[in-house]
Amino acid sequence: MLSCFRLQVNAQWVSSACSHTSIKNTLQKIVSVYHKQCDRIIPRYMFDRNYVVEIPNRSDWIGNNVDLKDDIVCYTDGSRMESRKLTGAGVFDETHNKHHMFQLGKQATVYQAEVYAILLSNSVNRSITICSDSQAALMTCQQPRQHQDWSGKP
Repeated sequence: MLSCFRLQVNAQWVSSACSHTSIKNTLQKIVSVYHKQCDRIIPRYMFDRNYVVEIPNRSDWIGNNVDLKDDIVCYTDGSRMESRKLTGAGVFDETHNKHHMFQLGKQATVYQAEVYAILLSNSVNRSITICSDSQAALMTCQQPRQHQDWSGKP
């Protein structure tokens, strides 16, 4: 039933004359589509950002040629413990020597944890350098097409 619902919400359901597609009609009778929860996120476009994503090359890191000149310097990380099926995000504020750790539960992926840590470290209105080991998360933050609400609103 959940697979049918996801296909229907994402406009991917294909009706046919086969009897197995009658599950959609059964689903609509049991649960209204408007009362079902959905994880679909409508994309937004952001062109007016107040940040820049810079990804230095390996030789700059090895030669220590990376200038961290902002008011605050944070290091972020996301991880998952497969044995316990738990995901978490962490932020280390080097400027203030503070560690922040957040449990994200069983459903979050490592990628989501990485992005969440980046967003948490950027919650102050000061010049900040965020160092992350996730190039995918950083590249997502620089794309104009966003699939999440970056404002922090639920």
